Amino acid sequence: MRGSAPHAVAMAAWLAAAFAMPLLPRSFDAVAAPAEAWLPGVLAMALLNGLAVGWRWRQVARPSRARHWTVPLAVAVDRARDDPSRQWLGRGFEWTPLHAQRMQRLLQAGRAAPVQWSLDGVEPRSATLTMSASALGSHTLVFGQTGTGKTRLAELLVASFLARHRDAVVLIVDPKGDRGLQSLLVRACAATGRPDALVSLHPAFPEQSVRFDPLRNFARASSIATRITSLLPASGEGDAFVQFAWRAINRIVEAMLYAGLRPTLLSIRHCLEDDARPLLARALQAWEQHHRGRPADDGMQ
Repeated sequence: MRGSAPHAVAMAAWLAAAFAMPLLPRSFDAVAAPAEAWLPGVLAMALLNGLAVGWRWRQVARPSRARHWTVPLAVAVDRARDDPSRQWLGRGFEWTPLHAQRMQRLLQAGRAAPVQWSLDGVEPRSATLTMSASALGSHTLVFGQTGTGKTRLAELLVASFLARHRDAVVLIVDPKGDRGLQSLLVRACAATGRPDALVSLHPAFPEQSVRFDPLRNFARASSIATRITSLLPASGEGDAFVQFAWRAINRIVEAMLYAGLRPTLLSIRHCLEDDARPLLARALQAWEQHHRGRPADDGMQ
């Protein structure tokens, strides 16, 4: 296996030194030379033995030392602006069957959990990694275990993207409400001189979230009722309730559109739970305007 030659040499020297150690006292008695003449050789072999053991310990223990890596945002921004066609990913190596074999041996050795390992122990020689920036123009999926660097990669991609596109914004849709993710993306936006480029969407934090109207765009009036009722559980006896809710919402939406009003979740809820008479009045006014040419006043917004 490549990279194992130094290990083989060190192990051979270690075995030779260990085999020669018991013979040294007999050699001192067999020759007339003083023991001080053999002392440098003994110390040299002991030093070689220690170096071999230390080198082997470094190779075995190095993967278990996890390092906290911080994204070099200044480097990422400079590389994105120098070459907008490439996405810089840092330094690393291409995973090959050789690395899989090394990782398997480390697993069999019973070292620390794989999530805590540093990949430098699998391949100490790394190189600069880049990818085509156009490949990130569509959907991108990043998956991995906890602590493997997904959030750090998001920080790197956001900083590089804002450096390439000065008029872009970053929208976060985070159901978990990860404050660590938001703080890292704030840092990434600030590194590009665009601290206002971050837009967060989270219903649990309305003071920090942007507004989102799920009923803003629609092709048909019935699609609004379908969007709302699709959130209701429909199984068994619940099917009749969903159908009843769909008909009620659809009639209210059609009346709003006929009266020239824009349907919203609040206005639909107000008509369903409180009072639908203002909507009825607006619909009648719209009907009268259509048939008699009278303008409709603004009674319900």
